[in-house]
Amino acid sequence: MTQLNPMAWWRGKFGTMAPIGYELREQWDARWSRFHSLPDSKRYPDTPAEYTELLRRARALANAVFVGGEMIFVFHSIYAFDDAPPAIPTELADFLSPTRSKFDVENGEAACYTRAFDARWPLATFDALVAHIADERISMLSIVAPESGNVLCPYDGGFDLFTHAPTAESLRETFPDWLSARPDYL
Repeated sequence: MTQLNPMAWWRGKFGTMAPIGYELREQWDARWSRFHSLPDSKRYPDTPAEYTELLRRARALANAVFVGGEMIFVFHSIYAFDDAPPAIPTELADFLSPTRSKFDVENGEAACYTRAFDARWPLATFDALVAHIADERISMLSIVAPESGNVLCPYDGGFDLFTHAPTAESLRETFPDWLSARPDYL
């Protein structure tokens, strides 16, 4: 079996589109669904019970779109506001490739640098990564299953999913209490 390079795979599939939730939503609106990480659209957990609920929801959504043992790619992007590429966050230093790829975002007005690593689902560090995102220690993380094309983008407050199967509609029917009350699901 040939080992896939996550960045080469992404570039081969999506070209210049960055692996960032809001960028993907612009292109894949029909495949998109969003779920809140806490009841009543609360954005940040404050108590152990809220962290437990956040992780329960994260695991349930991830297990709905990823299959045990399948290859996944984890992409982490950081905005660059000058020509110097940003450093790897400490929370990800043991995992991310030192090789980075630059993407233009915001219609070319900004740039982000993306690094990646590959693993098998379930990801051993999944809970820790989701907690770091909830605590705003890291952001712009995308977990992709190259075989299915399903993508999970946790953010501080919820999860954007881009799926072929199950469909976005099916996911909304499965987890209706985790949706926004807004008609646009934001």
